[in-house]
Amino acid sequence: MQNPRNRTRLGALAAAAALITTAGIATSVSGPAAVLALPGAVESTTVTVDPTRILDTRINVGLTGDFTARTPRKLQVTGAIVTSDEVAANTPVKTVVPDGANGIILNVTAFQPTAAGFISIRPGNATGLPATSNLNVQPGQIVPNAVTVAIPTTGFNAGQIDIAYGNAPGATTGIIIDVVGYTTSTGLLDLTDRVIALEAGTTGRTPGPAGPAGPSGQDGADGQDGADGQDGATGTRGPAGPAGSRGADGVDGDDLYERTLIAHDKVTFSAAINAANALSPSASARVLILLEPGIYTGNHTLASFVDLRGSGDGTILENGDLVLGAANDVSALRFTNSNAAQQRISVGGTSTLRDLTLDGNTQISTATGADLTIIDSTVRFDVGPGVSASVADTLVIEGSTVTTASTNGTAVTGATKSTLRNSVFQAGNQAITAFNGDTMDIIGSEVRGTDNTVVVGGTGANFMIVDSYLENPTGSSIINTAAASITMLNSTVATAADAIVNIIGAGGADAICIGVAELDTGDGSSNSWNDTTCP
Repeated sequence: MQNPRNRTRLGALAAAAALITTAGIATSVSGPAAVLALPGAVESTTVTVDPTRILDTRINVGLTGDFTARTPRKLQVTGAIVTSDEVAANTPVKTVVPDGANGIILNVTAFQPTAAGFISIRPGNATGLPATSNLNVQPGQIVPNAVTVAIPTTGFNAGQIDIAYGNAPGATTGIIIDVVGYTTSTGLLDLTDRVIALEAGTTGRTPGPAGPAGPSGQDGADGQDGADGQDGATGTRGPAGPAGSRGADGVDGDDLYERTLIAHDKVTFSAAINAANALSPSASARVLILLEPGIYTGNHTLASFVDLRGSGDGTILENGDLVLGAANDVSALRFTNSNAAQQRISVGGTSTLRDLTLDGNTQISTATGADLTIIDSTVRFDVGPGVSASVADTLVIEGSTVTTASTNGTAVTGATKSTLRNSVFQAGNQAITAFNGDTMDIIGSEVRGTDNTVVVGGTGANFMIVDSYLENPTGSSIINTAAASITMLNSTVATAADAIVNIIGAGGADAICIGVAELDTGDGSSNSWNDTTCP
């Protein structure tokens, strides 16, 4: 069997540009330059911009930390985003590519990869691991390339691109991305009308005198209605009519807040929390607390419907717990802890944690019945589970990395229903744990252990493992207990040479369903491997 970690995937980058030049038309513009691209099934305009850096893993601009092989990550490229200005030595927030753009033109540079592989840039709604590449790299190289990629304009991943590094598991690389242009369909109709008007104009000759009018002919048949003429001047405003009935309330916008409060130190943070509570926030009147870069120490408690947003790794919550209410969104923060006692983010209801970095002895835990979503975050915990959701109703982890330093520690304890997607989990024994009756889906992810068990489930637990990679150097085990099921599709279970792979449904598990899967051991040995064909 060929080891997937020793495969090199070759990709091809295809780029096409179509330009139409109309003779006799000259235009002077300031700002971005636009080129009309006609005709085509989907008309679009290419807009060039001043090269702007939107991703630099050296200084954590765009995303935090180097890329890990086989772990795709999403990057927002439209709207207001953080950029890097090396000349001014700052990271301004600005809009380089507007919302609604349907493509982006990039310079992508990979540097200091630790293993041979490739970089793949895909639209933000891409899933799973990529099958093509834009850059092929060797260890220690610096490799640039031009990349043009589509951007989804609707849905959860609107305005995002997907970035992946392959193919050796555990390898890392730095990536820098500069925007040099984008494509959009906005403004084409106006530009086309102006071109048509110019082409229909005079040729520059002086017209002769008008001849005498001829006799009137018979009326011809009515022709087709002509195009609407330009609007006339606005007439005098009439008297106001009676007020109509009030319409239904519209849907709340994603960034619509009743009030935004800004804090720059511990004292103003506490004052902002008190002020937010006094506003009686609700689902239709949320309050945002915005933390400027700095260090905020001590314990903090947020009321329901109060959201907390930092400025990235420069905004640090240190040596204290963060307790959330029934509904909160927390984003763009770093948590550090130098105390011996654990530091916690306690989730009490329905909350989303996005773009967070947790260092050292900091844990995410939930209350009974909570619904927790973790996106694009990094959790590094010293002991025990980095994410403890055993009493929660639902847990979703996407685009994140969860590790624990303990040789016997667990990265994640799952909820009643857990979905782990496009993420990396690393721990000692029982890297991922599901309890009695739990359901856990592991999709497009890497799970790595340092002891003998990668995934373990309690009585009645049900696992679905799809498009994933599971590895333990001392022998990999996937263990489920009685009245349970294990389904594995398009996945790999890997160990070191001469180690054993176990897939065990102990105590009469209801089903062990192995679809398209493979062992990756030095000698091809296996124990208790069930190759039952899935129904």
